[in-house]
Amino acid sequence: MKNRVDILAFKMESFDTEDFIKELISYSRDCIILVVDFDKMVIKYKPQNVSFQRNVFEFHKTKSNKLNNLILPFLFLLDILLLIRIFAAICFKYRPRICWIENLYVTFIIGILKKFHLCGKLISLSSDWLVNPAEKRLWSYIANNLLFPFLDYFGWRLSDVVLYGDERLAQARYRFWGRNIAKRKKMFSPICFPGLSLKINNSDRARNAICFLGDMRLDSGLDIAIKALFDIRKQEGIVLKIIGPQRQNYEYFKKLTTECRLEAYVEFFGFIEAGKLREILDDCFCGINILTSLNSYSNYAIPGKQIHYLQFLLPIIATEDAGILVPVIKEKALGIIIEPTQVAFKNSIIKVYKDQVEYRKNIINFINNIQRINIKELIEA
Repeated sequence: MKNRVDILAFKMESFDTEDFIKELISYSRDCIILVVDFDKMVIKYKPQNVSFQRNVFEFHKTKSNKLNNLILPFLFLLDILLLIRIFAAICFKYRPRICWIENLYVTFIIGILKKFHLCGKLISLSSDWLVNPAEKRLWSYIANNLLFPFLDYFGWRLSDVVLYGDERLAQARYRFWGRNIAKRKKMFSPICFPGLSLKINNSDRARNAICFLGDMRLDSGLDIAIKALFDIRKQEGIVLKIIGPQRQNYEYFKKLTTECRLEAYVEFFGFIEAGKLREILDDCFCGINILTSLNSYSNYAIPGKQIHYLQFLLPIIATEDAGILVPVIKEKALGIIIEPTQVAFKNSIIKVYKDQVEYRKNIINFINNIQRINIKELIEA
């Protein structure tokens, strides 16, 4: 087929986006790469013989967060229909030989298209386990405990290879289904592929900002950080930068900041694309990942925010259940693991602030000694 492409990749915007694109293009320049964030999907790379009417596809939402939450199922359906239309068109026209997919919904869509011989080998990255019977909110319960398992089962059954960044995620899926549902699975470390690359130069300059990166969930520990900042500032002139989409809990944390009389020392930036983080993080000395819920899906997820922190030389203050990097943080002295309390948070912040230069040296040494995985090992698995 004249217009057939070698690889179709659907990549989540994360710490490794730039490096992944470079790795994939080095493997084959005959590829289409789409990258998605909270608001849109962007065509980041395509061969010259491939054409699209536009390069950016906006997801559906209104200007009101409250209205978005109210009509969330309808908006979700519109976004799914958008994804079906885009990927059906790509597969019908270009018949990709290999599909690399980092999203369960798209995995399911591509899996169905594969059944009609519109694409070849399907490689899926398993990065989340959302099933949580304790979830009380209606739409979240339906999405996480009904829709997610349905798509999970058929998505992985339709995949040729499922890639896991952590054995715990594979075990959670195995316990739920009582058997291995993937045809083939392959383990890899997210710090080894495409690997961590430093995004900022080291210096001995003292920095004074704490960074919170990610979704402002109620179990994110952000309330602990805000409440503790008042006492922290009695000892050091430290501020807090919050980077993440301003969704349903934004007003709660904004109000909490006001109640704690910290408006001048807490800054909300909203979602920032990875390529624009360097300037904002220039004066940050640490990154935080404080989880207050044992049922958080972050226990199984690839810890993108933590790897972002390391790439910008930010030691990590996290809790014990904050993902697969916790043992590495302890062993390599890349930060401090704490209990989710204000006292523990305050003490760890003061320590990292005073020893920030030494922590940055530890991070550089760790990144420079990573044994990286070549993309060929995963694509041809």
